[in-house]
Amino acid sequence: MFRLIGTMKIKPDKIAQWEEIITRRREQVLRDEDFTLVYDFYRSAIDPCEYVVIEGFADESGHERHLQQSIGHEAMIECFAAPPTLQKVWPVKNCTSDPDT
Repeated sequence: MFRLIGTMKIKPDKIAQWEEIITRRREQVLRDEDFTLVYDFYRSAIDPCEYVVIEGFADESGHERHLQQSIGHEAMIECFAAPPTLQKVWPVKNCTSDPDT
């Protein structure tokens, strides 16, 4: 499974708005995008303004389809305290819980 890991620093005064946005966004993505297999958000245990998203797709074309259907990023972007960092990763054979490895 192809995964994308993103780390986002959120403005302290935008935390509640951010969590509302990502809750709605996650529901929509998992309902409407059968090619998006994982779309999970986490909050840092160290920095309450840092969030991580883990997105999973069967392959990179699933990620491209996800990007093409993505809307409403303006509200997400206004919550950022800094540009997010994104990392594309593939599982290592026999070293993940992904069923295809």
